[in-house]
Amino acid sequence: MKRIVEHSNSGKVFVHNNPEDFAVQLRQIIEDKDLKGDKFEDYCKKLVLEKYNWEIDSRRLVTI
Repeated sequence: MKRIVEHSNSGKVFVHNNPEDFAVQLRQIIEDKDLKGDKFEDYCKKLVLEKYNWEIDSRRLVTI
């Protein structure tokens, strides 16, 4: 999951069981205008529909 989030710039990753890091990442999301609203939501939906879904991955695996 971390690889996908970082590679696609589709969110933030925080250290597990680290509330301070979670707070830092959450604050960045709240303050970053590019991570709010319909634009970001539409971008994430597009990633799921076009790149990160089982149907597409299964076709890739069959060709290998």
